[in-house]
Amino acid sequence: MAGAEELARAARSQYHPGMSTQESRAAVKALLDGLSDLEIRELCIKALRLWHAKAPGEVHLQMHGSLGREIIPLLASRKNAPEGDVNALKEPFHDATHEPWMTGVVEFVCWFVRAGLAIPLSGAVNGYPISLRLSRAGVRLLEIDDDHPLLQGLGVDPTLT
Repeated sequence: MAGAEELARAARSQYHPGMSTQESRAAVKALLDGLSDLEIRELCIKALRLWHAKAPGEVHLQMHGSLGREIIPLLASRKNAPEGDVNALKEPFHDATHEPWMTGVVEFVCWFVRAGLAIPLSGAVNGYPISLRLSRAGVRLLEIDDDHPLLQGLGVDPTLT
C-alpha cells in the first residue's frame, strides 16, 4: 500500500505537475524547431500583449505562467499543430530554459530585460529568470496599438495569431 507522502505527490501531480515531463519538453522543442530568433521574439511579444490585455494593470509575469500559457497556442497555430495541454506545455518555460532549443526564448527574455522593459525578480535552479516585473516602458510596449511603428521596428507582425 502506498504511503501518505506518495499519495499526496500523486494527487499534486494530477492537478499541477509543477515540472516538465519528457513529453512536454519534446512537444515544446518541436513547436520551437525551425523558428528564427526574430519569429520567437515576435511570438513572445504577441504572447505578452495577449496576457496583458487579459490582465490589464498586472505587472508581474512568470515564464511558465504569463508567457508560457499564451505562447503555446501561438506556436501551435504557427506550426499548424494541435495546441495540446497548455498547462503541461508551459512547464518547460520554467525548468528547461537551459536546453539548447530554448535559446531563442532565453535570448528574448535577456533582450526584454536589457532593453529596460522588465526587471528580473527571481531565477530558477538553472539561473535564468523565471519571474519578471514589467517596467513602465514594458507596460507601454504591451499596450501600444497594433499599427504602432515601434512594433514594426521590432519585426512584430500585428496580424500574427
